[in-house]
Amino acid sequence: MSIVPIISFCAHVAVNGWLLLILWRQGTVRQLPWFSCYIASELLGACVGSSLFFFDRKLYVVVFWCLAAAQIGLVVGAVRESFVRTFVGFGSLQWFPWLLRSVIGGVLAYSVWKAIFAPPVHNNRIISLIVAGEFTFRWGIIAVGLLSLALAWLFKLPKGTREMAVIDGCTIASTAFLVVIGSRSLFGTRFSAVMQYIPEVGYLLAAYIWIKFISASRSDAGFKDLGLTPEQMETELKRYRRAAERLLG
Repeated sequence: MSIVPIISFCAHVAVNGWLLLILWRQGTVRQLPWFSCYIASELLGACVGSSLFFFDRKLYVVVFWCLAAAQIGLVVGAVRESFVRTFVGFGSLQWFPWLLRSVIGGVLAYSVWKAIFAPPVHNNRIISLIVAGEFTFRWGIIAVGLLSLALAWLFKLPKGTREMAVIDGCTIASTAFLVVIGSRSLFGTRFSAVMQYIPEVGYLLAAYIWIKFISASRSDAGFKDLGLTPEQMETELKRYRRAAERLLG
C-alpha cells in the first residue's frame, strides 16, 4: 500500500480543519459563506475519502466526482463574493462592467471551443463533462484573478485583505489544475508520475496563502478599508474614471 495517499488525506484534513477553525473564530464564515462552504467541502471530502479509498475504491470514485462537481460551484461562488466585496465601488464606472464581461466572455468562448473540439479527457461521458466544466470555470477564475491583480495595482487598493487572499489562492489552485490538463493534452501520460502531485502542491500553496492572510486580515476591503466618506468615495471614483479614460484612449 502506497503511503502517498495517506499523507495526502492527512494533510488535507489538517490544513482544511485548521483553516475552517480560523474562519469560524474570526467570524469570517458570515462574511465569506461561499468560501467557508468550499473549505468545509474539502474537509468533508478528505475525511470521507480517507475511509473509502482503502475499503471501497468504486464508491470512492463516485463520491470523489460528486464532490468535485459540487466544489466547482462553491469555488466559483467564493471567487465571485470576494471579487464583489473588493471592487464594490467600481460598479458605477461605465467601463468596468464592460471589461469584466469581455474577460469572462472571452474565457468562456475559448473554454467551450476547447471542450468541443479538444476535450481534456475522453473517458466516461459524465466525468468528461465534469472535467470540461471545471476546465471552463478554472480558466474563468484565473482570468478574474489576473484582472483583480491588475486593478488592485492600478488603483492602489489595500493589500493583504482576506478577499484578495481568497482570489489569489483560488487562482493558484486553478493554475495547478490547468497545468495538469495542459500536460496531458500535449504529452499524454508521459509526465503523469510528476503531474499527479501538481494539484496537491497548488492547493496546499493556496491554503498557505489563505491561512496567512485570513489569520491577520483586515476586517474590510476595497473602498471601505480606505476609510473614505461617501463624498470622498465619489471624488475618488471620478478620478479613477478620468484615469481609466486616459488609459483607454
